Amino acid sequence: MAGTVACDFEPAAHSNFSAAVDGSWLLALGYPGPPSLARLALARDLRDRFAADGAFVAKVVNDRGFATGRGSALLFGPQVTWFRSSTPFIVAHETAHAFGALDEYCPDACPLAEPARRHRRRPPTQRPDNDGTGWLGGAARTAPA
Repeated sequence: MAGTVACDFEPAAHSNFSAAVDGSWLLALGYPGPPSLARLALARDLRDRFAADGAFVAKVVNDRGFATGRGSALLFGPQVTWFRSSTPFIVAHETAHAFGALDEYCPDACPLAEPARRHRRRPPTQRPDNDGTGWLGGAARTAPA
């Protein structure tokens, strides 16, 4: 399949954001280093390559032969994870997280991390550290001083 990057990922054995797994496929694409920085660099390069306002990486995992995977996303990007078995609703739901949407059912399904709590209190577009470049530009990623 076009766009497929081989790695040692078995859905039943690793989390969606496993550093070893994501590091493997990011390195295969030419993005070495910690996965958190490598996936951000990949998303920025995609944004610049296609002259877009922003970009995020969608990792689609082949879960054929395994238990159905659970999609996940990093709030405000730059990565979402879907599975071949994911329904269109799940794909849309996880994509919404890349644009900043929060789950309505936290904290039972996803412990709400401190950065998400800050965003819940004040939307990123209203944050004093938002310079208009968006998340990929580094805006609204830290608590205001």
